[in-house]
Amino acid sequence: MDKMQQMTPPQREAAARQSVANYQQNLVTGNGRNSPEMQAMMQKVMSDPAYRARLMQMSPQEQEAEVRRNMGVIALQTAEQYQKAQQQVLAGNETATAMAVRNEISQMQQRFAAIDADFASRDLAITNSPGNHQEIADQMGTKMANVPIVALGEYGHDRDPEQMIRLTREQAARDRERAGIELLERTTLYQQGKCSMRS
Repeated sequence: MDKMQQMTPPQREAAARQSVANYQQNLVTGNGRNSPEMQAMMQKVMSDPAYRARLMQMSPQEQEAEVRRNMGVIALQTAEQYQKAQQQVLAGNETATAMAVRNEISQMQQRFAAIDADFASRDLAITNSPGNHQEIADQMGTKMANVPIVALGEYGHDRDPEQMIRLTREQAARDRERAGIELLERTTLYQQGKCSMRS
């Protein structure tokens, strides 16, 4: 389990598929090349030149019969053993499928995170582009600070109300115009984001 957790999703999927393939091969061949019988035959081929020469002169059908003879008879499975083996194969397939799905989800999450990050970056660029609301507020604040202070009778003294009303209306008009520009840019950005999610 520790080794599986250290693997990347593609490595885990490959390992699961290999495990299933090995298991299915073992069911068919009685543990195949790793069976004691096959090991003994391979040892005989390596150590007995006469046997090796005789084996090489055989036809493919005779070689196959010799291999079968050396492997011995594979015991037939009971119905219970067969069902258990099938369940193990299915469990292996389910594991590989689950790992493939997890890998797909992980890739989608990474893609969506990249799209979100790009969207946030471009949205911030719209907010901070020249002529933004903060620039308008700073400019209008400077203008308002320069409005002269006048006497207002019983009220006392304050900045000239007529000029302040005019500047406040100007700021509102500029903010409204800026909001319209940003709305168009964000609508385009949103549509591009939707297209990115679909592709």
